[in-house]
Amino acid sequence: MDHKDTVRQLRFAPDGSLQLASCSRDHTLKLWDLHDDGNMYKTLKHDAVVNGFAWSPDAKFIATCGSGKTALLWSAETFNVIHRLKGHLNTVVSCSFSPDGALLVTASYDTRVGVWSVITGQMLASLGCVACNTKRFVIVASCS
Repeated sequence: MDHKDTVRQLRFAPDGSLQLASCSRDHTLKLWDLHDDGNMYKTLKHDAVVNGFAWSPDAKFIATCGSGKTALLWSAETFNVIHRLKGHLNTVVSCSFSPDGALLVTASYDTRVGVWSVITGQMLASLGCVACNTKRFVIVASCS
């Protein structure tokens, strides 16, 4: 079944498999197989509006971020939630994996960037702008 609200983002899996993922305001991320006439084969249900998502570099994980102050880390093999990443104080709007896939970063309307361990789901650092203007900014990190 197609999305029921605005599609926010599209991305191909980085492994060359022609898997396409799409996220939507309808609280879902859908996976499509372009080798199979573009048929949708899986729907992952997030807790809130899905603002964005990212594939891990090896395409084994998918992270979704949403309006519920939470990012979810999914197995792209079993489609189960591996970690619920909680720590932001407002909507999570973006996420990205490090090139080696060991870290996930999330950005939020709370002006913070969370740095997370993919293995443990623990927040390793919270980065924030304490003196922002258009000419220069100061980043502060707090590590746990």
